[in-house]
Amino acid sequence: GIWIGTPVNLTRERESGELERRMPEIRHPHLVLWGERDGWIPPTDLRAMAAAMPDCRLVVVPGIGHSMNLELPALYAGYLGAWFGGLAS
Repeated sequence: GIWIGTPVNLTRERESGELERRMPEIRHPHLVLWGERDGWIPPTDLRAMAAAMPDCRLVVVPGIGHSMNLELPALYAGYLGAWFGGLAS
């Protein structure tokens, strides 16, 4: 499935530092949703990522884990709808 190579690829990327070095070059808007109960991604990593990208909005969602789209799909869809609706206007 789609997830088989993910841990290996994420480890390689983290060790190379390539994405981290290139984050300041990313010029389009980003919305990063992070569940406060996420046990996979440390909050310090997300805050650093949001700070490194020029147009990034980090939203910490209370009571949610790593898979917000599966845990509360309506809430997830609401965030995306509001984000894309705001970009269009």
